[in-house]
Amino acid sequence: MDIKKYGQEFLQGKNAEALRKVADSEAGRRVASMLDPSEVERAAKNGDTQALEDMLRHVMSTPEGKTLAEQVKKAVSADGRRS
Repeated sequence: MDIKKYGQEFLQGKNAEALRKVADSEAGRRVASMLDPSEVERAAKNGDTQALEDMLRHVMSTPEGKTLAEQVKKAVSADGRRS
């Protein structure tokens, strides 16, 4: 799986603006502060899916992560209904 390609496709088109708003939300900023950008980048570049899964599992175990996941789900679903 090409994670970079998948990420770029996901962030384009109908999802882009909705996801940017979620990322800029309070929950998005809190979750971003939990992650070390260099670790995320290194794992993504190296295709280290186990490290990425561990990071995601950690984030999803927090109230902020759960809130962000729900916001993403709603944003993508709402955007899809507008099409």
